[in-house]
Amino acid sequence: MMNISNRAEKLFAFFLFALIWIYLWLRAIYVPLVTDEISTFFYYVQTGRFMPWNAIWDANNHILNSAFAYLSYSAFGLSNISLRLPNLLLAPLSFYAVYKISGEFKNRKVAWLFILSLGCNHYFVEF
Repeated sequence: MMNISNRAEKLFAFFLFALIWIYLWLRAIYVPLVTDEISTFFYYVQTGRFMPWNAIWDANNHILNSAFAYLSYSAFGLSNISLRLPNLLLAPLSFYAVYKISGEFKNRKVAWLFILSLGCNHYFVEF
């Protein structure tokens, strides 16, 4: 097991994840909702019908995401940030998991490739 034990590497990983998280917040605030987010809102969040036995059978229903978005929408009302808030608040958990899993690689270059590929992955970053 290879841990990223160098203090400079730990700080760099933290700095990288912090920058990505700031970018995600700015994106959540300024980028309009996309088609998938809008359909998720109308079909599942607004109606509260996100559980499989009560929902429309569709690949767009991500049960946990819809449930958290429903709670956020109920608490804060309709806005870009309220619908994306659960994803933003759980992003540090994802970053932590990526960091810890990277410690399982013996080769430091492979560990950093893993961190960069998952931390900067287009599909994770672009909601």
